[in-house]
Amino acid sequence: MLKQREDSRLSQHVLEALPGFGSAVIPVVRGELQGQDESNCFNYASLINVVGKIDTHDAIVLLEEESESHWLCIRDAVLSALHSRKYHARDQEPWSRSIQYDLALAYNINGSLRFLVPGTDKLVIDALNFELNRALNRILTTLSFIYSREALERVSRGIQSEDKERRANAIETLDNVLPDTLCSKLLPLVEKHDAGVFDSMIDRYATVEYESRDDVFKQILVTGNRAFHAWTLTVCLYQTRGLMCKERETYTHSPHLMLRQAAQLSGDYKLDMKHHTDTKGQSDLLEIEKVIILKSSVLFTETPEEILVEVAQILKPIRFAEGEAIFEKGEYGDKMYIIYEGEVSIHDGDHVLSTLGRRDFFGELALLDPEPRSASATARSSCLLLELEQTPFYELMAERNEVSNGIMKVLARRIREDNIKIMELHSD
Repeated sequence: MLKQREDSRLSQHVLEALPGFGSAVIPVVRGELQGQDESNCFNYASLINVVGKIDTHDAIVLLEEESESHWLCIRDAVLSALHSRKYHARDQEPWSRSIQYDLALAYNINGSLRFLVPGTDKLVIDALNFELNRALNRILTTLSFIYSREALERVSRGIQSEDKERRANAIETLDNVLPDTLCSKLLPLVEKHDAGVFDSMIDRYATVEYESRDDVFKQILVTGNRAFHAWTLTVCLYQTRGLMCKERETYTHSPHLMLRQAAQLSGDYKLDMKHHTDTKGQSDLLEIEKVIILKSSVLFTETPEEILVEVAQILKPIRFAEGEAIFEKGEYGDKMYIIYEGEVSIHDGDHVLSTLGRRDFFGELALLDPEPRSASATARSSCLLLELEQTPFYELMAERNEVSNGIMKVLARRIREDNIKIMELHSD
């Protein structure tokens, strides 16, 4: 059954069926995880999710073993699986090590941000702030395995709130629940009130000393996927494309396509430059460019960049000539499209409903509820579209709640806006 995961038509069915085999799955999954390949992290994380749904002692043991994986994506999946199981640690020592590691990482990230230039390094700064939030989430999740789960969940919700009173209550809860030695390290990361005091805390608790902006990039690339997600490494590689250093060169043969592409970029490459097309008409659009276009699409504004990396992997660049039909009204739809280049007309016969351009998307309802198309779509000019099929997207949504949650928020916002427009029309 595990081998059948390679068939996109069966993969999701396999992942749903595997937990039903109980303990028989554990040794097979353990064998799969022992042959881990950096380019296939998503598949290994999906196996961790399977193990998390098996209610046996040996499933817990496997998750505990993988909690100290040298890959961050595996550790993230383990924490999520154990949290959903309402896990409580029998042995606190490995989890205490994990907490200290992420505390040091959070201080190192804050230290690195002091050397980066707003505007010039925006992609890296955004990525590091994402890493910082994920590190804090890992710390709070791990603490919930040792201390009061209910209290730590309230803290997690409270510190993310814009409401000052809720944040103050969350910080007070932390102070009451955690030992003083641990609280003294964690609270400054949450509060950050006094910049001068916080800088002194960074100097005290950070385990890496940065000397320059270039040094930040080099240190991140050296640390690699032990502490940083693929998107952070990619944008660091992009920012250093004019810098010759051994830290960068190690990624030129990475099994991860996006990292390999970013490492091979020349110094004068700009993300806004036009893509090239080979003689077969296939686009050589880079993975990083796919993520950038996803980031700018309204449908994915609520989805973290690191998750967009996985969405980008299932996007298929496809070209349409001027006047060519993309789909016709009444056709069964199971794909949506994002416009990378060109214009698309959405029409019902000769009646044009809308004209869409770069970074717009259409056909999105086919991903959520496949039905006959309610209108036709035709290329108004030569177009490069990013095609997203339903089956691999469903699989991704099943494993990554951030994707489905983000899309739900966007669609809900759109429905509210449409309702307001309808009410305004009726009032007129």
